[in-house]
Amino acid sequence: MHEASAAHHAHVIERLLEYGVSPTLRNSIDGNTALHCVASGATNQQQQQLNVGSIYANESAIVTSIGLMSLQANNANAGAIAVIDKLLAKAPELLESRNHRGETPLLSFVAASRTSNAHHLQLIEHLLECRADAGATLTDGTSALQLAVAAASLPVMARLLERGAEVPASIELSLAASGDTILHRLSASEEYCRLLVPFLQGAHAVPPERLISDTMLDSQHRRSALHVAAKNDVAEAVELLLSHGGAPLLTHRDAHGQVALQLAVQEFATNSIAHLLDAYHAHNLHIEASEREALATARDGDGNTILHAFARSGLDTAIERLVAECGTDAIDPNVGCLQRDAFVDDGTPLHAAARTDQPASIRVLLRLAADVNHNDNFHQRTPLHVACQLGARRCVEELLRAADVNLTLRSRSGESILEAAEDGRDDECIAMVRSALGLPPRSQTMIVSFDDL
Repeated sequence: MHEASAAHHAHVIERLLEYGVSPTLRNSIDGNTALHCVASGATNQQQQQLNVGSIYANESAIVTSIGLMSLQANNANAGAIAVIDKLLAKAPELLESRNHRGETPLLSFVAASRTSNAHHLQLIEHLLECRADAGATLTDGTSALQLAVAAASLPVMARLLERGAEVPASIELSLAASGDTILHRLSASEEYCRLLVPFLQGAHAVPPERLISDTMLDSQHRRSALHVAAKNDVAEAVELLLSHGGAPLLTHRDAHGQVALQLAVQEFATNSIAHLLDAYHAHNLHIEASEREALATARDGDGNTILHAFARSGLDTAIERLVAECGTDAIDPNVGCLQRDAFVDDGTPLHAAARTDQPASIRVLLRLAADVNHNDNFHQRTPLHVACQLGARRCVEELLRAADVNLTLRSRSGESILEAAEDGRDDECIAMVRSALGLPPRSQTMIVSFDDL
């Protein structure tokens, strides 16, 4: 429906109201007001129900007329929002009116949110902006939030919680149709994982032990929400779940005998691995031999190890945890990047840290006996070459502090470390390298007297 057509429907409804049609009329079959009709969504089935209503009752015909035009306007939100505003301007009490099922207009919207789209969500937001009660419940006590949970509508849940809806003590978290829970869905979402907070904290928080109970595991793999968060590398969800579920959640194994850490390693979910290693350390737990081997040997599609990934992300504590768990025999600080293309030269973890300007990672790696002079796999640049060329001042400073740094090494193309710094055009990097080589500052060498010409 084009915007102009939606505006036309809104105009017709306005004229009906001006002619004295009451905005509070109800459909005699289901008790819906026109505002409920706007809320119910534009499906053929609902339109047919409204048409049947118009046959049986005179007042229903008027509600149907308003409702059908509202439904058509619903596809162009400016028109539908205009309809809502006109109805509420005439009868504010419509906002909390209830049909025969005990639904307010907001509850009707939320009940239809399983098949909602962006337009539908905007209309829900508008009702909430009009101060619809986000905590409204059906006559049986089912809240708007419970309806949104049952529909697995994360955007609607977010809007309701932002407007003050509370998690009830008896809320059903299982999603029968998919065999998992709403916590699994939230844990897989970077955008909505923050909504875990009201379910894990407060008066009606899910008890920690329940997180690994039968009803809180997915029916296919018997995985917890932590498994899902780790697999999808939603680090915020991993942290929230671990802070609540503790060691039992951390060590829970799915139907395949896998803990969350194993799934994170399989997916090379670096941030989740770091949080999980922290949790093992905090609970004084040690991972099993098979998991240690997986940590030590895992590589991503570009041939990087987990140590490379930690180094380039500045996860210096995670580097220490990884080495402590797997041992120095399994974790080589000078491990190379196994590239399919020999012309790509990511090098050692030190190179990775230098390339992303992570001085803390460099500091930890050097303490773990990483070779500061190690050449990478094709261009034969040292980590110092890389840091100088990129103007990574803090990394240059850390690398120059290494007792055995060799400033005379050249790359495959013959470029010296000083030339790499000059190529990077960072004055401080150039100055540090010149000082380490015992050379005067560059500005002094550039002074030329006219008498010398």
